[in-house]
Amino acid sequence: MPQTGGTGAAKLTAGALEKIGRCLAHVVLNNQGEEMVLGQAWLAAPGMLITCGHVVDQFVLDPGALHVKFPAAGLSYPVSKIKLHPNFVRQPDKLVKFDLALLTVKLKNPQSGLVPLSFAYEQELRNDRELTAIRYPVHLSHLTDAPEPVLQSGKVVGRLNKLDQFHLLHDLALAPGDSGTALFDGARVVAIHCGDTASLPGLNLPTTAIRLALSIDAARDLSLSETASALLCSKNRQLVRSIFAFLTAAFVAGTLTLLALLSANRQPWAVAQPSVEPVDIRFNEPVLGYKANERVSIELSPRKDCNMYLFDVDEQNRVFCAFPMPGFSPFIKGGQKRMVSKFGNNYLTAGPSKDKLHLVALITNDPLVKDTDWSKVNPAGSPLTMNADALMTRIKDFERLEPESILHVELDAPRAL
Repeated sequence: MPQTGGTGAAKLTAGALEKIGRCLAHVVLNNQGEEMVLGQAWLAAPGMLITCGHVVDQFVLDPGALHVKFPAAGLSYPVSKIKLHPNFVRQPDKLVKFDLALLTVKLKNPQSGLVPLSFAYEQELRNDRELTAIRYPVHLSHLTDAPEPVLQSGKVVGRLNKLDQFHLLHDLALAPGDSGTALFDGARVVAIHCGDTASLPGLNLPTTAIRLALSIDAARDLSLSETASALLCSKNRQLVRSIFAFLTAAFVAGTLTLLALLSANRQPWAVAQPSVEPVDIRFNEPVLGYKANERVSIELSPRKDCNMYLFDVDEQNRVFCAFPMPGFSPFIKGGQKRMVSKFGNNYLTAGPSKDKLHLVALITNDPLVKDTDWSKVNPAGSPLTMNADALMTRIKDFERLEPESILHVELDAPRAL
């Protein structure tokens, strides 16, 4: 997990806190006419909320027994479907692993117009990283008709074990009923609180103040796309869903090279254009320094938050989307790095083909690639349905309509001689 930005509650403005609060909900069971709050939930995609698996697993076959209630608006909606994480398990030692569930709810206004909370995958959380829990504690509903979300700060203590990249330990003082609470780094969700751990047999934790969380990376197995750039969208704009294609294994192995120009001394090449700011590109070999079928890689690092795309155009005028991978957001935070070196299980290799690379950075959230641009039969192994001419037309439209919001650079892809 590479490092996230933000340092907790101090970075949240009142406006950001209000927007987050609108997306928070309680998981509620109607027990003989009385509402019983089972846990917390939060909006992760239109009509979909995340909570803990142990909160709802007994209702998988009867999801309609549950409602989600948004305290900020006082509105409730019945749950139509519950999907547990594929690796959800209650262990004999009472520890629940991959404690995650996705609730499907048919929302109406105003909840149907909410922008889901922001999260991104592969974001590193180092030990002692400050976290903020933002939720509506269960008891607040008994004190006021218009509760405010409560912020609570703490830190990452470590991992459940050193080989486990998903299960984290933290010291936020959360209570029963808080399971499913989103844990934030700044305004971005990075983990989900799952419950107490120190009292569980077999863990031998040194203090009763340690609790368990699940990294947001686990949500990928629930087929949730990143929403890191969603908070930049207008309130009425739908979340842009980016779908990306892998290159075919044969093309990667034989003729496709997916790199850009590098100076012989391997120093970063700064691609500059006003407004968007430069993008630093670093490669593992000089452009003409590759041997046939030698592995190649490219490191992208924008200096400003942007949505980034990397396309390869071959000699047949076909367009392949190289970055991001399928199901991932194009959003990259300024200063962060993204490496392009593999497609699925296949390494990128140099070949004789005279391909062109097109690097596009956008500081607008209008999608450059649409759902209809992808192959319906095999989107993970096929070129886009649009050719290079159509791609260039689309890029030029962005340059004409929003010239200050786009950086576009065409590069010769290195090839093996």
